[in-house]
Amino acid sequence: MSILFIVLIAATVNLDNFLLGMNLGTRGQTLTITSNLIIGCFTGACAFLFTTAACVLSGSFIKYANCFGALLMIMFGVYSLISEILEKQEIADLSIMTLKDTCLLGMILAINCIPPSFSAGMAGLNPISMGIFSALFSFLSMFFSNKLGKALIHDRFFRFLTPLSSMLLILIGIGEFFL
Repeated sequence: MSILFIVLIAATVNLDNFLLGMNLGTRGQTLTITSNLIIGCFTGACAFLFTTAACVLSGSFIKYANCFGALLMIMFGVYSLISEILEKQEIADLSIMTLKDTCLLGMILAINCIPPSFSAGMAGLNPISMGIFSALFSFLSMFFSNKLGKALIHDRFFRFLTPLSSMLLILIGIGEFFL
């Protein structure tokens, strides 16, 4: 039963990765396998560390980590929205993410998994499994959503998808302040 909870937590934590991957895809950015592995490793390592540390840290830490992750998500959404408005179809210049961008994105997304990982540790779930499944779901959600976003980039109906996904990132960040 605990493996089911781990899988559900890992999938839930990475739903925003799906939206972010689609956002990047609609902007013409390609997430390479290496970039995706780096992002997944950040998420898996963070999930492992905070699940392991759950018995040491106090419950008030969750509130601050969640607020910090929400703030970063809002800032990334605003940045994406402003970039989309300013760049207006300069998609070819964005093709592949740099290592610096990949690491920054990996850290931002990893911060988002702190509260659920901490809670999983408090519930006595296995830290190694939590780390592995979080990394796996991060990789899969970013991979498939980026491909989907790139496929939809040329569809006229979905041209509004980039600003919409940026606004959804902002809303997710705002929502995390209240959850």
